[in-house]
Amino acid sequence: MRTRWMAIIGVILNGALLWAQPLTYGDVPRTTITGTAPPCSTQIQWGPLVGVGIGYAGLFVGLDYLQRNAWWKDQRGPFHIQEDWDYAKQADKAGHFFAGYFLSYLFSEALMASGIQHRTAFAIGAVMGWLYQGYVEVQDGFAKNWGFSPSDFASNTLGALFFYTQTLLPALQHITPKWQYFPPRWIGERPTDHPTAIVDDYNGTTIWLSFDVFPILPKTWQQWYPKWLNLAIGYAARNVGRPENGYRPERRVIVGLDYNLLQLHTPPKSFFGWLWQTLNYVKLPSPAVEISRSGVRFLLLYPFF
Repeated sequence: MRTRWMAIIGVILNGALLWAQPLTYGDVPRTTITGTAPPCSTQIQWGPLVGVGIGYAGLFVGLDYLQRNAWWKDQRGPFHIQEDWDYAKQADKAGHFFAGYFLSYLFSEALMASGIQHRTAFAIGAVMGWLYQGYVEVQDGFAKNWGFSPSDFASNTLGALFFYTQTLLPALQHITPKWQYFPPRWIGERPTDHPTAIVDDYNGTTIWLSFDVFPILPKTWQQWYPKWLNLAIGYAARNVGRPENGYRPERRVIVGLDYNLLQLHTPPKSFFGWLWQTLNYVKLPSPAVEISRSGVRFLLLYPFF
């Protein structure tokens, strides 16, 4: 019995130590938007925290206005559930996953800048991101031509959950979700046939998972392999639009190289360091192989050529 209690106490103490450790991501120290290290204990800054609350409410109002003009305009009706799993060949599910992840990141960063202990901020930030996206899904449920999508809601949830799980399982920090967008005309793709926001323009969007290669290599290989060179897997859909206008969505899987900006240059403890850290969630053009029903093609600088 004594041994069991000693083991339980040990787990609690180890958890407490983990909770108090400085925050890193993929073995690289984090910085906050204010240019300081993420707080290891909560010391609330009430001014910034009130600002976060006002900003969160403003986000609901502002993005609600954007969505109403992009998707919900003249579409109001009774709430209903309508699954849209096949829409955009699931590219929108990947987009919902990334949005759940990235919104959770932004909210947690705002909370840490307000003096909230970093692991607490990650938990609350994930909930805030999930709640906002859930609100959008409920509003979709009142649209006549579509409805509340269970698969969209599940993708939102997975994104927020993956974000928070990375704080509990550091090994997952070597997998970074990334977003990439260019106007379809810039990359030789057919533009969408209906007004939309950038986040819904799947003809120019690719969602990626970027994997750190360096940590899994044999030590003899690590001597010559650059730590910043990653391998990434992307998913996209092109030719997304109304079937009556001749659009036939096509899914594409992309395997390419990527750059771990945190390893390429360690972010300094400043606002610009935070911007560099945040830029690591954006996929930059790089060599890649694209696979689709049209065949396989190599691009020297995906998605351009």
